[in-house]
Formats: sequence, C-alpha cells, structure tokens
Amino acid sequence: MVVELSPEQKGENLSSPERKKRHLLIGIHGATGVGKTTLAELLGEKFEVKIFEEKFRENPFLEKFYADPPRWSFHSQTFFIKEKIGQMALLPDILEEEPAMVDPDDWQDAEIYAFVQFQMGWMTAEEYKTYLLLYGELIKTKEIPTPDLVISVHAPAAVIIERIRTRGREYELWMLESYPDYFPRIAKRTEEWAEENPHGVPIITVDAYKNNYADDPFGIFKVVSDVQREVYAKMGDVEEVVLPEVFKPQAPRFDPRAGRLRKFW
Repeated sequence: MVVELSPEQKGENLSSPERKKRHLLIGIHGATGVGKTTLAELLGEKFEVKIFEEKFRENPFLEKFYADPPRWSFHSQTFFIKEKIGQMALLPDILEEEPAMVDPDDWQDAEIYAFVQFQMGWMTAEEYKTYLLLYGELIKTKEIPTPDLVISVHAPAAVIIERIRTRGREYELWMLESYPDYFPRIAKRTEEWAEENPHGVPIITVDAYKNNYADDPFGIFKVVSDVQREVYAKMGDVEEVVLPEVFKPQAPRFDPRAGRLRKFW
C-alpha cells in the first residue's frame, strides 16, 4: 500500500524561508554499524562543534523492538522522535552562540528508519501515517531548526553487516539472523535519500569503507580535510549562517623547511 503524504508530513515546508542569522547546524546520518557516531565524535572534536547525540539506550521499547519488530516498531520509533525533538528544542538558543551537530538528524528517524520499517511491514499504514503526523506536529510546535547541511555516511551492505557482527551486540545479531535484509535496506535507503535530497539541503557524502577514520591517521586527516573543504564550498556564501572559522580557508603560508608555500587543507 502506498501512503500519500502531504508536504507538511514530508517535512518540505517545516522551515521558514526567512530564517534569523545563526550558527551552523550540521545533521549527520547513516545506517546502523556504518561508523556514523565515530565520525560525528571525530568531527565534533576537530571542529569544536557541540554534538547532540541520540541516547538510544534510554528507549524502553528498543529491546522489545529487536525481539518483536512488528509488535514494537511504532512504539520504538515514536519514542525516538519524541525524545529527539525534545532534545533539539534546545537548538535555537544554542545556535545563537555556537555551531552544533545532530547525530543522527531527525530526517533519519522519519525518512530512513521509519520508512524502511513501514516497508518491512512492521508498521501498518495507519501507524505510519500517525507517526508522520506526530513528527510534523512536533517539528512545527517546537520550532525545530532544520540542518543547514547534512553529512550522509555510506558503506556497502556487506561491510556494514560485518561491522555489526564484529561489535557483537546481541540484539543486532538476532536481527541479522531473523531479518537479514533489514540492515541492507537501511543502507540502501540512506543512499537513496542522499540522491533524492528531498529537502534540497547541501549534502556531503562520506564513504566509510574507503576512508578508515576510526584508527588510521591518514584516513582521519583525509576525511577531516574533505569535510572542511566541502562545508566551505557549500556554505561559504550563505549569508544567514555563521560559519565557524575552522571551515574558512586561510592565506597560504611559507614553510621554510619545505621551501614552498603551504595551504590550508
């Protein structure tokens, strides 16, 4: 069954076109096991950006969801979005003073995870429509700012599955065994979302398979440098957003040891 969504439910008209000037807000999302949180922590430290990290372990329905997804999908996703919006309600005041990053952003909750769980048949059409209505109302009533830029983290499904196996969380291993296509569907939907770009927001794609930013110094340097360049290229001319100095290119400087000019990045 295809569920027709209004623009408000899709989140297309949830932000005002006349936004007050504020600091940069970055959203980050990716499939379970892809290395999204590792990347968020790395970038938060390197760029001194405040991170709003999802407290997934506090979800009282999560364990039940992994034990019986069709029974608890709606409850688990509704709790996640309610808590996420409550946390993000603090953003307007914070963004007046400093930049922030949301890990994961609310678009991941509604348009990737809940979307896939509906496709899997774990939410009925009525539950999914109710979830989207609740999501839209919370966004509007709490005046939640939408991300100025999204970092979308990708990796092949086989790599993600291997990483999930390696970290050995019992409930994730049970999901792999019971519903082997769930995590690959999340990975595929993440890539589709980035290609569709339903909100017209600047997107930076990070390949978490080709770039080892977990423990390889070169991989860390490359990803940080790439994100620096991309953020400035996409946001440098946006007048309503205060861009942190760390993302702005600096004048070339002379390195006497190398006998040549060195550039920022």
